[in-house]
Amino acid sequence: MRFAGRLVLGTILVVVFVVLTIVSASEVSLRRDLEADIATSLEREARLVTNALPADSTEWEATVKRIGAESGLRITLIDSVGRVRAESDVPEERVPVIENHANRPEVIAALQNGVGSNKRTSATIGEPLLYVAVRGGPGIVRVAARIPQVDRVVKRAQHSVLGAALLALVIGCILATIAARSVARPLTQITGAARAIAQGAPPRFPAPPSPTSTRWFARSGR
Repeated sequence: MRFAGRLVLGTILVVVFVVLTIVSASEVSLRRDLEADIATSLEREARLVTNALPADSTEWEATVKRIGAESGLRITLIDSVGRVRAESDVPEERVPVIENHANRPEVIAALQNGVGSNKRTSATIGEPLLYVAVRGGPGIVRVAARIPQVDRVVKRAQHSVLGAALLALVIGCILATIAARSVARPLTQITGAARAIAQGAPPRFPAPPSPTSTRWFARSGR
């Protein structure tokens, strides 16, 4: 492979590495920031649910199912000993047999600090969820969003980043080709001249810069 080709290939590999690093880092950063924003939003929703709960506990199940259907979120009411009192995504007749939630990380944190969050696959409905629990209602009001929703948003944003990165890659390759040719040409000529000298032939050196360009560099202080 000629020197110019090796220079272009090396530059392209560096650009590709930088692009892949940016795309990967953007996914991690975007997911972290997005999950933090969603957790903040879920905390607000949990406090709104707390304020919307009727005084009559027999109406809690209907209330959380209505709010859950309107918001697309999973809502769970848990008392201070971990017993589930109402659940938006489970039939009412199954609520009494849901396992105790006293050992859930977000519930423990909410009982201790007033608010807690956690991300895991739900043992009740078998889906990955982002949970936020706040102290209120019968003990704890917990609101959860499905992680696949977060994944879809991240993928859409990542596609935009990848499109911009590919455009930067194409432009970088074009510029690398132009730069490599301009750098490789005089070096190739110098190499040819050295070989000619070694063989006893008259050498041909690269043309010196023009007086105009020399004066411009001198005025610019370069």
